[in-house]
Amino acid sequence: MKTYSDYKIDLEGKTGTQVRVLCPECSSVRRKSKLKELAVNTEKQTWFCHHCNWTGGLNGKTYTRPEYTAKTKLPENVLKYFKDRGISEMTLESNKIGYGPIWMPAVEKEVNSIQFPFYKNGMVVNVKYRDGEKHMRQAKDAEKCFYGYDHMTNTSDTLIICEGEPDWLTLFEVGFKTDIVSVPDGAPSSTATNYNTKFEFLN
Repeated sequence: MKTYSDYKIDLEGKTGTQVRVLCPECSSVRRKSKLKELAVNTEKQTWFCHHCNWTGGLNGKTYTRPEYTAKTKLPENVLKYFKDRGISEMTLESNKIGYGPIWMPAVEKEVNSIQFPFYKNGMVVNVKYRDGEKHMRQAKDAEKCFYGYDHMTNTSDTLIICEGEPDWLTLFEVGFKTDIVSVPDGAPSSTATNYNTKFEFLN
């Protein structure tokens, strides 16, 4: 079992679920080298640097946080696509839905895509890209989590789980603002025999 010292993280004797310490990845090369930008969750044994986006955990997994800036004005054809599904421009703006070019491995070329940012604790940890032919991909080496993660609360016994981001946006449109999420990879095939990878993000 690896420890924080294996990743050169010094908790400085601090206790508590959330602690802030120096980031071993970027502190030495930053002008303000003494700023404690690494947030460590000692309960989940994970960390995230608010300066260099270094993310990881003692389970051995490390993630890259994608850079994301949503376009403030979506093209008319994209707005029509969502309008036909009953989703307004206001809902798209509220959830920072973007649009722009991305390399799509399925067709081996750069295409324009709708972009769905995955927020976790107020930060974009992943982005799903969908082109006009329904080809999809996610940000490289990014963390997978529920779409709508930050809309979960601890005050309800019910959690509505969708199988796609447009379904989530539809529920948001009709008034469900909390305790709704979507799985990041859609529902598994009815013929699937192994669900491990589909639900690995829940671990």
